[in-house]
Amino acid sequence: LGALLRLGHGLDAVRMCSNPYSDYIGIIWQDSGRDVQVAMWDGKRSLSGAPAQDADTEANGASNINCDCAWFNSTTALFGFIDKDKLSIDYFTFTTPNSWSTSKLIYTSNTGNFAADDIKSMRFTLHPTTEEIMVITMDIKEDVRAIRWNGSSFLTPST
Repeated sequence: LGALLRLGHGLDAVRMCSNPYSDYIGIIWQDSGRDVQVAMWDGKRSLSGAPAQDADTEANGASNINCDCAWFNSTTALFGFIDKDKLSIDYFTFTTPNSWSTSKLIYTSNTGNFAADDIKSMRFTLHPTTEEIMVITMDIKEDVRAIRWNGSSFLTPST
């Protein structure tokens, strides 16, 4: 794993997501300089063409991580991270065999603001039978919020 991660600073956080239908493993990490980077492993090697890093992201909270990934179907993974001082999630996708929805992590899609303050922690949880992913966040005031990926876009969960 060490040879796969391109670090400009010490490793601060890493999350991996494995595709249950193949040998693909997505990796997203943040270093202590607040750079976020990604890679995709196909079971044999790290694939070329991963998006260039975003070098100005929100630092993680204490014992928390604010980047994550999850496969929502057999061919596509969702990745997300938090930009500095933001109340929203930057997100992008990877589709097999080797296609990213962005070439640079500074050019991603965004959920729009849904948190009460700067997000410091985020976790993706895949629904067991649909393409939905529930994303739970905690901000600097320890307010917990959720937003739901429905397989194509983010929505506020209904109560």
